[in-house]
Amino acid sequence: MFGRQAGGATGGERQSEIPVLSVLRDNLGDSDPANDRFRQVWVYSHTKSSLWQKFSAALPFFYLSTSKNREADNGVPAPLLDLGNPRKGTWRNLTEVALQAQIFDGVGMPLRLTTRSYRGNVGDYRELHLWQAATALSAAESAIGQDKSAGDMEVPVLGARLVLATRPLGGFVSERYLQVAWDKQNHQSSLNRGHNWELVRQKAEENHLRFQPLSLAGQKDNFALLWMGPPPPLTAAPKSFDGKFLGISNPFAQASSCRSGAYTQTWYIDGEGNRVAEDTPGASAVPMKPLALYALDHPRVPLLLVDFCSPHRPGTGERVRRFAVDLTVSVLGLTSLSSWQYMLAKSSFMFVRRRHGAPLDRSARTRTYAQLRYSLKLDNSLDPELRNELERNLGVLGLNPLGVGLSSEIDTAGRQHAALVRWAESPEGLTRNVEKDRSRELAALKHSRGMRMLFRLAQIGTLGLYAHGDDLKRDGLETLDLQRRFAYQKKFLERVLASGPQPEVAWNSEEVGRSLNAVSEIGLQGPKVRPNAVKLLSAVMRETDDEMIRKQCEAGLQKLGAATHANLASLRGVFRSDVGSSSMEFRSHLPGAK
Repeated sequence: MFGRQAGGATGGERQSEIPVLSVLRDNLGDSDPANDRFRQVWVYSHTKSSLWQKFSAALPFFYLSTSKNREADNGVPAPLLDLGNPRKGTWRNLTEVALQAQIFDGVGMPLRLTTRSYRGNVGDYRELHLWQAATALSAAESAIGQDKSAGDMEVPVLGARLVLATRPLGGFVSERYLQVAWDKQNHQSSLNRGHNWELVRQKAEENHLRFQPLSLAGQKDNFALLWMGPPPPLTAAPKSFDGKFLGISNPFAQASSCRSGAYTQTWYIDGEGNRVAEDTPGASAVPMKPLALYALDHPRVPLLLVDFCSPHRPGTGERVRRFAVDLTVSVLGLTSLSSWQYMLAKSSFMFVRRRHGAPLDRSARTRTYAQLRYSLKLDNSLDPELRNELERNLGVLGLNPLGVGLSSEIDTAGRQHAALVRWAESPEGLTRNVEKDRSRELAALKHSRGMRMLFRLAQIGTLGLYAHGDDLKRDGLETLDLQRRFAYQKKFLERVLASGPQPEVAWNSEEVGRSLNAVSEIGLQGPKVRPNAVKLLSAVMRETDDEMIRKQCEAGLQKLGAATHANLASLRGVFRSDVGSSSMEFRSHLPGAK
């Protein structure tokens, strides 16, 4: 996925393109999408940290980005997420949490401070780029529209995995719930934007300010700007300024900081005070200055990201919140699990603060910060001077020592994409990596969990000299092909059943029939897949009320040799009035049947 650089060079089409992310799709060397599987995800803005950055990340209470313009190397970038094994990162995070709580925290305050500081900065840096990638996919899904089916790009699968990777147990979510998770995320974002859009607009009108919604990077009304016109007469000036939910001071009382800024836009206002086009009769030119930028995709209240009157206000508030957390947890050693008194006091305090609109969700703040950084890189709807002003003021929120500036991030993305392409074309690069992934996938199909644990222990005991891998040259690829095609059809049929007991209303009956026939054919081709195919056909027949789908399931069970009288009677229901003659014969043998 590429994006057009905001304000980039216009001499050539390729000069202004920025590589955003790449996803490896393993298609087993054919054109059948049913046996494709997603593997690694590379987000090009995420780069390896230097030694100085890692050292700075471990310093307690050090909230400052140390490398705004660090030079990017030409090394092969590491994948940010493995879609083939999403639980791998989750298990690693849980292990780190356990080691932190059971070992590092008990050694002493110095080690607790440094380890928690480093882990927090590394986690925030990774989460920032996960949200940037999710923002890119959401923008791509909005841009697809009616031109191309979003299902062809598998945007819900990719986006949901990226979003779930920001949560502690997100890797354990099954694939059948990915579409639900992605739809829920988009629905909640839409609710947040609608609520905060109206809230900022009302507060702007009450305080005689101008409200301008912004749709950046393909997202509708995800940000908002407040503007201030020339100084009004004393009789027209607001008697009091209500800064609740806005988070800014009275701009009419700060003439030196708010009215003497470098950036100014010229608006044309008609006689009724509405903004109109320049050529509108009776329109007068009015100089307008920006006051604040808000993220509307934030729970409960809009989040102040840029304050033009007090540029250091958002950064100071974020530092205070992080200092309070580091002081209580890292210095005093107070956690919700170690002290119920602290848990009660913290819960009460946060409940009251949330009711007053305080932004206490750290992950939500990271998401809005990532969305704005992505928009400033790739959105061309903003005036170049305004974009530069926003980028300069956004620098106060760069509190992570592992972070870099936007210009370095763009340069790093280009270098990492070129390095990844060279690695993919080399014989020891992508081909070897895919073979290892296929071998591990095949081992999970052929061996039990206990045997795989023994293989893992043998690899650890030999320091990596022994690595178990199943042979892919004989029947390995055929086994993978059958398993993947069965998983593809199973996921589709689960979505069909989730739509209700009458899937013919929401789905094409011919498409459902083709999927059921494919399941029975896969069961015939592979003896190891046959029991799962029988279970899937039986589950579909049991859950649906559509008679046509029931008959297709019955035909598939007969093809697989599982259509016994007792089985069909139990699936159709012995007390249904629309059962066939086989079920009626079975019912006549029941005690007391008439």
